Amino acid sequence: MKQTLQLKLSQHLALTPQLQQSIPPEPNFGDSSPADWLGEGGGSASRDDRNDDEPSYAEIQAAVTSLRDHLGTQLA
Repeated sequence: MKQTLQLKLSQHLALTPQLQQSIPPEPNFGDSSPADWLGEGGGSASRDDRNDDEPSYAEIQAAVTSLRDHLGTQLA
């Protein structure tokens, strides 16, 4: 009679009650949908709808320093 030793490896994923409670419930939108909250623009804000205090993309891009300039400032 031949004797052998075998090893079986498996993984099991279980969602415990604690993990189930930690997952937030689905939001209740009532009769409206999130698209209704965004208005007719579908979420894209036009220049008039946007807050004037927010900088535009061009202003942000102009304020960004290149890596070469930043490193040159540090070396100086």
